[in-house]
Amino acid sequence: MPVQVLTGDKFRDNCINLIHKALIGDDKVKINEAEESRLAEKAKLIEQYIYRNSNYTVNKNYKDTARSKIWNLKDKKNPELRQNVAEGSINEEEFAQMDAEVKYHHNI
Repeated sequence: MPVQVLTGDKFRDNCINLIHKALIGDDKVKINEAEESRLAEKAKLIEQYIYRNSNYTVNKNYKDTARSKIWNLKDKKNPELRQNVAEGSINEEEFAQMDAEVKYHHNI
């Protein structure tokens, strides 16, 4: 189910939905409404930090960073990253600021 967001920017709203979907992970796994809502809030916060780190502009840096974060969360070679972000071992701000090398090797 898509997250209901109204940032005023379709790209940002779509980014939040894609982060949310990536945090949920496998479509075959059923999660309850409370968990889905918690992950939706986490997705919103991650996107807000990405937006802030891009000087509050949907520019090339924002788009590249958002795509990278979504790809990293979906990476089947590093399921620990998604799990650590979803469970809160890695907080939203920390995840938004991680570079690709750190994300790939971050095993808590």
